[in-house]
Amino acid sequence: MKRRTKALIIARGGSVRVKHKNVRNFADTGKSILRLKIEQLQRISGLESVVVNSEDEIILMLAHSCGAETVKRRKYYASSFVDIHEVYANVAEEMDCDDILFCNCTSPMISDESIERVLKTPYFSPIFGDCKSINTINLVHKFLWEDSNNSIEPLYNPEKQPKSQNIRNLFEINFACSKVDRDYMALSGRLVGKNWIPFTIPEEEATDIDTETDWKLAELLWKEKSL
Repeated sequence: MKRRTKALIIARGGSVRVKHKNVRNFADTGKSILRLKIEQLQRISGLESVVVNSEDEIILMLAHSCGAETVKRRKYYASSFVDIHEVYANVAEEMDCDDILFCNCTSPMISDESIERVLKTPYFSPIFGDCKSINTINLVHKFLWEDSNNSIEPLYNPEKQPKSQNIRNLFEINFACSKVDRDYMALSGRLVGKNWIPFTIPEEEATDIDTETDWKLAELLWKEKSL
């Protein structure tokens, strides 16, 4: 039996670092990043619908006007003190489907093609076995250090500093797009399965808006893409 998949966007009304980022005009498009993400997901074949989960009435009204399903979130699950695993479990419980395609509207640069490929990727891989999620990642080529026992230690050998292109491959999960088994997410409160399949996207597509600087960079990339 074919599994039913719905896209899910979660969006809070109160943004601390970027004011009203989900609903403000983006890159002179006359549209918000929320509207742009809804419209993008509506272009993706294989999705039953697009669902927006929020505690904010303005966001919910905007989502409804775009043709998305809406779920009103309890304010507790939109607070700054709630554990993110509680949020994931709660929003998954509200979804009536087998799989959730979880997409952040703060990742406006990910392509339709990448989203479609994540959606079509099966949960089984000869390398990773049976998995519960497929999550987008991107390569990080930087001279990174980590906090270790009250000191900062390098993730490369400073005695033999490599060229930047020869730094060992490090990756970050960027959460631009994830496909996750709905029941697993609801029970575990996890967006990334204990066994999961990484799906690599270009650094540009992994752009995430978390600060005003990120916002300006994303607008520049969007305008360049639109030329």
